[in-house]
Amino acid sequence: MKRIISFAAALAVVSIAASCKKDDLRTKADDVQVVFDFAIPQETVTKAEMSDGSTVDVLFYEIYAGGQLMYEGEVDRTSAGNFSLTVKLVKGMEYDLLFWAQKKGTGYYDTDDLQNVTVNYDGLANDETRDAFYGSYPDFIAGTTPGTVYLYRPFAQVNFGAASEDWARAEPFVMDGTDVNIKSSMTIKNVYSAFNVMTGDVVANSFTDVEFDLNDAPIAEDTYTNDYISHNQEEYAWVAMNYILAPSAGANVDLSAGFVHMQNAATPLEKAVPQVPVKQNHRTNILGDIFT
Repeated sequence: MKRIISFAAALAVVSIAASCKKDDLRTKADDVQVVFDFAIPQETVTKAEMSDGSTVDVLFYEIYAGGQLMYEGEVDRTSAGNFSLTVKLVKGMEYDLLFWAQKKGTGYYDTDDLQNVTVNYDGLANDETRDAFYGSYPDFIAGTTPGTVYLYRPFAQVNFGAASEDWARAEPFVMDGTDVNIKSSMTIKNVYSAFNVMTGDVVANSFTDVEFDLNDAPIAEDTYTNDYISHNQEEYAWVAMNYILAPSAGANVDLSAGFVHMQNAATPLEKAVPQVPVKQNHRTNILGDIFT
């Protein structure tokens, strides 16, 4: 297989500014009300509903003082698509604030402790509801005006893209009328399974092997408006996408992707790629001849 592995810059997308539901933090005479605004930087903005951050709808927070957990809670995304957190804090006291945003009710993340967010990788491949973001505000002094809290993906996003000629040869086998009938899966070895929002990095030695089950490939999803990957002014059919935790310094993983279409449903086509570079908040694109 002709193989191109490329890093795209930060996964960050769509801006988020903020305002949300009331919390139950204590009220004292020396308390001050603080409003935190959030944003996801736009270094790499995708036109697709996939990887644009739109599935994220709840923000969890923990507030520490002197290393002790003082407050915790959650706020919903508003109907306008924004987040905000309004809290009352003791004026002049220093706090460390941690944030984690995700899709509600997926069961993919245990957020009881934001210094040890654990990931459940079981389930389908190409699932955009796995998308999540984290951020922190260390050493905040209550009574001062907070700056914007920037949220980043703790993941590497691993994509497979089929070259145009390769995809053209595959199309007779994957087209069902006007629909694209293709599914993909992915297996990855030694993936991190825990993340510490306080440090902004993976938890050491939290390794697991991951098997994402067959699911519709991105290019087969009618709801996605951008089903190609652009690289060096060429477009590659987007046939696999998965999020995995990755260290900020980067790492290499061994992976394989499986592809099933109408004419090979009994025997998936497997493509193994060793030593794939992955890095937190980056995309890794594996591009070339996937099917031929």
